[in-house]
This record gives sequence, structure tokens and C-alpha cells, in this order.
Amino acid sequence: MVEENDLQQIMLSRGLEYVYHKMFPLNPFVTVCYGKLGCFYNGPPFQHPYERPISIPPLPPELQGTSFFLYTRSNRKIPFIFSPLYLNRALKSTFRASKFTRVIIHSGSDGVFISTWQRQLKDQYLAVADENIILVNYRRRLPPPFWNRANARVVGAQIWKLIDFLCKRVGAFPETFHLIGHGLGAHVAGYAGERLHGLGRITALDPDGLNFKNVPAIVKLEQSDALFVDIIHTDPARNVLEGLGTPEDIGHVNFWTNGFRNKTCIPQRTLATGATAIETLENTLFCNHFKAIDLFIYSFNQQGCLFVGAECPSSEEFYAGRCNCGKTGDKCRFMGQLATPAPYETRYYIRLQNTRPYCLHQYQVIIYVEIPYLHKTYGSLHVSADLIAVGEKTFQETLQFRMNLKEHSQVKTFLLAFKEPIGKVNSATAVLHIPHQSYNLSISIEAIEINYLFPIPKSEISNLLCRDSKTSSYKENKVKLSASDCDSWIKRADD
Repeated sequence: MVEENDLQQIMLSRGLEYVYHKMFPLNPFVTVCYGKLGCFYNGPPFQHPYERPISIPPLPPELQGTSFFLYTRSNRKIPFIFSPLYLNRALKSTFRASKFTRVIIHSGSDGVFISTWQRQLKDQYLAVADENIILVNYRRRLPPPFWNRANARVVGAQIWKLIDFLCKRVGAFPETFHLIGHGLGAHVAGYAGERLHGLGRITALDPDGLNFKNVPAIVKLEQSDALFVDIIHTDPARNVLEGLGTPEDIGHVNFWTNGFRNKTCIPQRTLATGATAIETLENTLFCNHFKAIDLFIYSFNQQGCLFVGAECPSSEEFYAGRCNCGKTGDKCRFMGQLATPAPYETRYYIRLQNTRPYCLHQYQVIIYVEIPYLHKTYGSLHVSADLIAVGEKTFQETLQFRMNLKEHSQVKTFLLAFKEPIGKVNSATAVLHIPHQSYNLSISIEAIEINYLFPIPKSEISNLLCRDSKTSSYKENKVKLSASDCDSWIKRADD
């Protein structure tokens, strides 16, 4: 075992990291102890022959270059900077134990002086509340990634020691701390929370997947690291060639925005928007991975729109419109800053714009279709319906679906999204387009249900429109629907 004092003396006399790397080749497993931060072993489970073939001990705290930048409403622009090596300096700061504290942690390739997002998020918090905001800055190291991965454990311990110090010396409480980490920073937050009983919340912005998949809970961020752990996945992948984020649901609530993978990711943090040159390059090369940062910043009810995720068995079913918020609204959750715990570990899906401000108002549309007179025909038929809905806002969509020619009553679902909420819908018309007219087939839309994806009772946000039997005939392709015609349809459906 290498003791801290001996290690420091050797390094100071013979050349810091060079000597350290000579002392610890890549193969042997050793334990290094760094005073009050504790001891760190680089063997299993932190080494795995496949997931983590190379495991080295972390550098001493003196070599991490960690510093804390404290902002409050008393010092919005100029930070109070102090080191984890001299925590007593925090006693002279503007920190207030009675306020919530947000700790913002960058990834292994980032930093306070390299990019702007940490300060931008700080400004967002201070604009809405009087809180303590602490930006964590630690020394990044160039690839290979196992250097940063190993050092993350010490940086996490330093953050733990900071919170422990503020609780014991200033009177803060662990549950008032919220750690927000991007990429590797998410696991740094996990290492801090692992040591601290009762940490309030950890928000992980696309936590790193490389070397953090299929490993024990102690190696990565997981649910027990805080009272509430929420995850925003924007680049989940099975390997580094597909993406940088983890595909594992490691939080209490896990939001999947991987609809981005179906289209070209457009970088939004660029020189034109005030980003630094390095930040622009990172957002260009790893656009989806850094998208999580922007989504969190824009989750503060930007322009009256809130990010809402819906519980669903799979992304395919979600985008097919087969899921909504449930009768009481409990199957939906806000993503980002306004996220709340769920009664059980859950995955939520969300549809977003590809550019700022990202947020969309999502609607599940259910069409109840009937073939009044079944023919002796097999197979299916492709049908489209031009839907025009009228209410507080009018919208028009063309919905395409397949009809099973052997079934009398069928239900078709869709997911629609708009930049503006459509509000209450009073009436609608649907024009059916049926190919192969030789079938002489009659198809009738009996009702349309429009459910707004929002976590409140369905009765407050659902629109049901039913066919007006007086003005609509089975023989006509145009169907009129209204809310006032639903009593008889509901009774018939219940029967």
C-alpha cells in the first residue's frame, strides 16, 4: 500500500506525474490512499477483462487540478474560487446553507474555461431562484480515456468532501444538494453520492457508456447514489462506434430522446451562438452526446413549453402513438429541471425538435374505424385520411394506416407534435382516400380521440370527437365529427 505522504514527497522531488506513471505500470493492481478521501483500488470490479481491460489507480488530489467556482445572486458574474485542498476558504464565501445548491460537473473532455455551458446553466438557475451554484472544474487529460476514468473517482471524492464540509461546518443538508453531470461528469456525481448518505438529486446528461456498461453498481452512477436520479439519454449506444452514451437505464426515471438518431443532428452550440472554438468542435463531432446539455438548459419552461416524456414499452410503440399519460396522468413525467420521482424505475420517451428550443407539444391521436359491411376479402388495404381539426387552434394532418379487411372494428394510433398547443378541439372533418375502388369497400371513421401528453388527469386534456350520423353516410368518404355527438357512440362502445 502506498501512503499519501510518501507518494507526495517522491513526486515533489522527482517530477510529479512522470514518477507516478513509472511507479504504477498498467498491469499490477495496487491500492493508493489519499488521506481523508480514502483509498482507491484499481483491481476488480474497476478492472474487467472485456469492459475495462486497462485499469490504473487515480492520480493524487494535488494533481487533479480541481477547483470550485461558487456563484450566488450576490456574485452572479465574478465567482468565488476555492480549492478542495483548502475548503476552509469556503467559510468566507457567499455560500448560504439555507439555499438549494446546484453542483455542475463537466465531462472528461470539457471544462469551465473550455466551454460556456456550465456558466449558461448557472445563469439560468440564478434567473429563476436565489441559490448556490458551484461549477466544478478538473484537469482533463487527452485519450486514452482510462486516465480520466480513473481520476473521476478522486474528483467525485473531492465533491463528496466539499458537501460533507458544508454540512458539518456551515449547516447545510445533503438533501438540498443537486448534482448535474454530463458524460463522465455523471459518474463523477455518482462517486460523490456513493459516499454521501441522503444526497438530494443527481441529474445525468447522457452519462458515458464507454467502460461503464455491464459493470457493477459501485463502478458507475446508479440509483442508490441519491434520493432521486434522473437520466437524459441523447446518444445511447452499444459501443463507441455507435455513440458515446450508455444504453442502460441507471436512474429512477430515464428519458430517451433517441429520435435524434433517425435524423441528422444539427449542432446548436457553435461560434455563431457564443460557444468557444473547442466547444464548437466537440458539438460538431459528438452532436448527439452534447445535445443533452442543451435539452437540460431549455427545460426551464422555455416559451411556455415543457418537455414531457411518456411511459411506453418501446420507442417503436411510442412513435406509433400507442402510449399516453394514462387516466390520472401518472404515466408521464417532465424531463429536465422539473423532473420528479416515479413510484418505480421507468423509461420515458419524448419527441423533440432537432433545433432550439427543441420542445414540442405532443398528442396521441386515436382513430376508431369500422368496415360496416365485411366482404369475403382477405389481406389489408392502405388508407389515408386528411384530418382537419377545429378548435382553439386549427390543424391539418394526413394520417396513413392499413386496414385489415377481415376485421369489423379497428383502432389506429398516431403521434403528432406541434410547436404550439392546439387546446380544446370542438369539431373535425376527415376525408378518406381509399385505393382499389374495385373493392367497392365502405370505411367509416366512427370517432377520433386526441390526447395531449401532459401529466395531469386525462379528463382535462382529452378531446373526443364522434361521427355525426345525421350528416355523414357510410357511402361518403368525407366524415364530420364533433364532441356533441359522442354520447350515443360512448354508450355503443361500452356495450
